[in-house]
Amino acid sequence: MAPTLAEAGCIRFELYTGDNKTCLFLVERFVSQQAFDEYYQQAYTKQVFTFYESALAKAVEINNLTET
Repeated sequence: MAPTLAEAGCIRFELYTGDNKTCLFLVERFVSQQAFDEYYQQAYTKQVFTFYESALAKAVEINNLTET
């Protein structure tokens, strides 16, 4: 988590578990879509997603949220 928090555009990066302890929720917030996209191009981010493919029971689901 430290490399992400050190990203220039990172505002928020928090990990939560669901009530049943079978789901993980990662809340990420960046200053802009460009900063977010650059983060996803980092080698360490790509390594994490490669790890997820073999370590998680289901594929990663990404939901983009907007403030109202």
